[in-house]
Amino acid sequence: MDPIYVILLLLVMAGLAIALFFVGKSSSANATDPDSEEELARWKEEAVRKQTQLEDREQRLAELEKQRERDQSRILALSENLSSMEADLENSRSRLDEYKAQREEEAVRLTKEFENLSNRILDQNSKKVTALQEEKIGLILKPVSEKLVDFQKSVLELKEQGISHQTEFKTQLENLRQTSVSMSEEARNLTRALQGQKTQGMWGEFILEKVLETSGLQKGEEYRVQESHTQDGRRLQPDVIVYLPEEKHIIIDAKVSLTAYLRVTEAATDGERKAALKDHLASLRSHIDGLSGKRYDAIEGLSSPEIVLLFIPIEPAFIEALREDSSLFDYAFSKKVVLVTPTTLLATLKTVASIWRQEKQNRNALEIARLGGELYDKFVGFTNDLDEVGQRLDQARNAHEKAVNKLVSGRGNAVRTIERMRDLGLKTKKELDSDRIDKSLESEE
Repeated sequence: MDPIYVILLLLVMAGLAIALFFVGKSSSANATDPDSEEELARWKEEAVRKQTQLEDREQRLAELEKQRERDQSRILALSENLSSMEADLENSRSRLDEYKAQREEEAVRLTKEFENLSNRILDQNSKKVTALQEEKIGLILKPVSEKLVDFQKSVLELKEQGISHQTEFKTQLENLRQTSVSMSEEARNLTRALQGQKTQGMWGEFILEKVLETSGLQKGEEYRVQESHTQDGRRLQPDVIVYLPEEKHIIIDAKVSLTAYLRVTEAATDGERKAALKDHLASLRSHIDGLSGKRYDAIEGLSSPEIVLLFIPIEPAFIEALREDSSLFDYAFSKKVVLVTPTTLLATLKTVASIWRQEKQNRNALEIARLGGELYDKFVGFTNDLDEVGQRLDQARNAHEKAVNKLVSGRGNAVRTIERMRDLGLKTKKELDSDRIDKSLESEE
């Protein structure tokens, strides 16, 4: 209980005791006086009434003390709730700033990476193509260049040395003649080497591989070489399978025999040439029939049109065959085989590469749309969260205003009450803000 009220209680009780003392003394002096007895009775009634008032005030004081404690608890709870909401708002703002900064940094980084990657790919491809072309041209021109240099040196030496070196000049000419003979012999050896079926197959596959590389298709991803399959217990191994969008495929075969065509190029008479051409046509027809019977299109797991591309690596071999028999192409097509050369196959494969580029662009567009939808949904959710934070801040602000009003508004408000208690003698180390006290006074008035 408050010490002030204890002191007041003691003073009242002391007063009552003194009053009773004098009343008793008076009653003893006037024991037979009826008026004195009535006066004593009045004093007793007054003492009882004062005692009752004192108890009522003590009870009221206890209730006010409990109310003050409840108000303080509510103020503390509301202050803690406000602090928590303010902290949540600050965290939300920090996360929003971090998210925006991360998105901006990510966009800048991706842009730079894309530019760097594009530049590297362009530089690498340009350097690779240039180096490859220079290497091929160098390999072709190097022997000729060396011979020309040697020949130029020989001519210069002859001019400088004059007629006295005619013998040496003849020697150089003989060397050139022997070199020419040697090169002719090497050409004949190459022709004889290509007459082997295995060598022709390897050479045809080599030319086919070069065409595929030039087309821009990615090996292992957009085409595969020598992939083995099994169909009805038979092992089938197409030379090349070209993959198309929507799980479609193209089969390419490069095992055509060119032995008879090599005889055409070596024929010394028209009769030999016609006979070799006839054999060349028969070889092509036989290979067409063989391909038609393999049924590559029926391989499980492959979705291919019922047509196989027969690759003829030498353009003149195809042209000579059609010149001799114009129905050859139609015959092959009737067998579901299409004859192609490096030129026509390259055009076809470049079209396939273009289709793949378009397909990848479409897939990228769909992926961008999907990611954009996800980002939009997250953004909507974020704005909803911001709205919810704003609502909570409004609620906290309203709760704070209500709490403040309870402190300073109305008669007997909490601020005015505790200030009165301090005025009555409470020992405190701190004081309320003067503005708040003034507001409580104004409200009470």
